[in-house]
Amino acid sequence: KPKPGKRSPSYRIVTREVDGEQKKFRVLKKLVVLDFEKLCFTVSHEMGAGYRYTARPGLKQFIEELNKDYEIVVWSEEDQVFIGHVFMEYYLNDSGLSRTDKQSMENAQRLMAEGKGPGLTATFGRESLVLTWGGAKKDLTYLNRPLDRVLAFETKPDRTVQEESTFYMTPFDGNPEDNEMFILKHYLKHLAGMEHEASVETIEKDGHVTPHLKWYEQNRSNIDTLIEQDKERIEEKKKARADRQKMRKLGGIAPF
Repeated sequence: KPKPGKRSPSYRIVTREVDGEQKKFRVLKKLVVLDFEKLCFTVSHEMGAGYRYTARPGLKQFIEELNKDYEIVVWSEEDQVFIGHVFMEYYLNDSGLSRTDKQSMENAQRLMAEGKGPGLTATFGRESLVLTWGGAKKDLTYLNRPLDRVLAFETKPDRTVQEESTFYMTPFDGNPEDNEMFILKHYLKHLAGMEHEASVETIEKDGHVTPHLKWYEQNRSNIDTLIEQDKERIEEKKKARADRQKMRKLGGIAPF
């Protein structure tokens, strides 16, 4: 069994009313664990190009907007270093990464060494799994956080030792219209904004029915509007990035 992680916990500042006055408190961040395969990325194989990883729509925005209120960890059955490279390449170019793309791998490794990255608290690979009678699983105690502050999201059962802290999402099959990451983002924002912090026990669970989808059904009209706004902002950022790259190729000065 691997040794527990030693990373110090992170806190966020919340403002609450006490005796008629607004006071600030330091609150331990919840930790969100995302599975890499089929939840964050899907993998495809191209003859002559090898395996390519395609990100779920909204993944970058999910990380950028939630890392202020949550610690975000990605855990995979792949090699930890390679997972870091995949996320770095996605962070830079909104694209997947091929195992045979040596230049992208080297560029990602250089930026990681400089301390730049996509905003993840940590990535864990197969070397951090534990062997059980049911096969290799993720032991959430390895994260060195109170389990009532950990929310693990998977796409299939029996992937974690602590099933009571695990919730299930629909696997990503490469559909560019997939909205699950947007819905989960707004759901977790809702939890972070609640006056009384929600623990795992307060989230209703029903087999493989993802709890945030239940919440989405109850708030469909508002959330659909927010998702459309999310996608418009993403397209605007992509267009601005393409314009900057075009200006640089033409020898002009690209605005930042």
